[in-house]
Amino acid sequence: MNPQPTMNQLMDIFFASIATPSTTLRERYFLRESLYSLQRLSLSQHKLDMAISIKKLLPTYHFTQNIKQKKIIDAHEEHAEAKNKPNSGHHNH
Repeated sequence: MNPQPTMNQLMDIFFASIATPSTTLRERYFLRESLYSLQRLSLSQHKLDMAISIKKLLPTYHFTQNIKQKKIIDAHEEHAEAKNKPNSGHHNH
């Protein structure tokens, strides 16, 4: 059983198929970087599409509850921070 080729191996095969003897190292570098950029863009788009699909599948109630809980937690944190801050207007001696 043959293991699946890695991305680097696939790129090497791809470059070997399109490179000519006159292809410079600089051109090969830009080809490789361009392919990596396309791969990252594709992965980013895929993650975004998945997040949108998940958001559509989950009920709106779930999101509104999370927003309400976050607001409550934020309010408690702000209150605790204000309580722990020393008063700048009054000096205790």
